[in-house]
Amino acid sequence: MGQNHADAAVNLKIAATNAGPLVPITVSTLLPEVRTFFVDVDLNHDGRFEGAGELAYSTRKFDDTGTADIRLRGLIDGRRRPM
Repeated sequence: MGQNHADAAVNLKIAATNAGPLVPITVSTLLPEVRTFFVDVDLNHDGRFEGAGELAYSTRKFDDTGTADIRLRGLIDGRRRPM
């Protein structure tokens, strides 16, 4: 599991291992005004989030508890950036 920082605006929980093509992620926030989030992915591993399909690779809405489960398809080790 990833680290959990109680004072962070948005928290990500990603399983330490994953056997399939979908990476399950739980995203949560305690900020009541935040209802939607985007996950950017550095698909070409150039250190930037500028390539085709990298911005808003996945978009979801938080439920009433401030939590959302997403599954990112076809990712290899790399950088992710929640927005």
